[in-house]
Amino acid sequence: PLIGITLAMLFPQESWGFRFTAILVTLFMSIVAIATWMYMNWLFTGDAYYFLNSYYSGMRLAETKIFLQQEDFWSSWLRSFSWIIQAVPVYLLFAGWVLWREGRWLLPTSILFLPVILVVAAFWQGTFIPEVSRFGIFLGVLPLMLQKFPPKKMWQQCILTVALVFSLFCSISLLQQNQLMPEETILWRQITQQEIPSSLSVQQWLHQKQAQRQIAQVLFDKLLPGQKVLMDDAVNFPIIYLINDASHFILPYQNEFFLALQQPDLLTDFILVPGSETRGQEQDRILSYWPQLVETTLPGFQEVFGSSHYKLLQRLNP
Repeated sequence: PLIGITLAMLFPQESWGFRFTAILVTLFMSIVAIATWMYMNWLFTGDAYYFLNSYYSGMRLAETKIFLQQEDFWSSWLRSFSWIIQAVPVYLLFAGWVLWREGRWLLPTSILFLPVILVVAAFWQGTFIPEVSRFGIFLGVLPLMLQKFPPKKMWQQCILTVALVFSLFCSISLLQQNQLMPEETILWRQITQQEIPSSLSVQQWLHQKQAQRQIAQVLFDKLLPGQKVLMDDAVNFPIIYLINDASHFILPYQNEFFLALQQPDLLTDFILVPGSETRGQEQDRILSYWPQLVETTLPGFQEVFGSSHYKLLQRLNP
């Protein structure tokens, strides 16, 4: 709706018929794509909004779900502006500059509010993850607005430069406080050649990644051509990426997955399940079907690798 209102105000001299056509042409493909995606979700699951809460959604990954933050409507606005002040304060300064330069406030305000709405919506829907990279869109708007409202006087240019430098230091301060996603924290420490922090979330993230590389190496060494691994990629999808060959895996979206659950000794050579320290263990469909795998194994299988993060079973006498 905000994009539509903005487009309508871009043509103040044109008729409403022209404005409606401009909105329809601009948003048509987006509307079709969104409607098609929601229809496909409804067709296969009975819920048009299934993708928002699916285990396979990028917003609900087992590794990141613990970091999701949600607020009510009004708190979403407060938290959003709090994050903007901490991560990109230059945006607020520049927004004030544009509104001061522009005689009409409605059009520039609606344009400047577009990235803010994205953050508010993320908080409100419970999909906000504390990441500095999320606020890159704010910096992307600045060059566009600078081209239309360039600071012509020296003092204006100096203030903008100081604000950009200050904003950079604010982002660095956030990265140094270890309050963001462990992935960003670790990347920042590696780039700046600092010691990896010993906070619980960062260390758990590192141990999880190390365990994923370890089990991927075990599978790479043991798998023979044509052999199959029964696995739920809702939790263990990084393993597929590390092995770089999805043909070895029997996954929930495949027809043979449920047959393999019922007769694993006939259809699978390996079974991989998450351990107690792997985030999202409760989501694993194999453990839901065979809960005893947490403590023991299945008839005809033996445990060939076990850790607090993963358990790998191999079929006897393949």
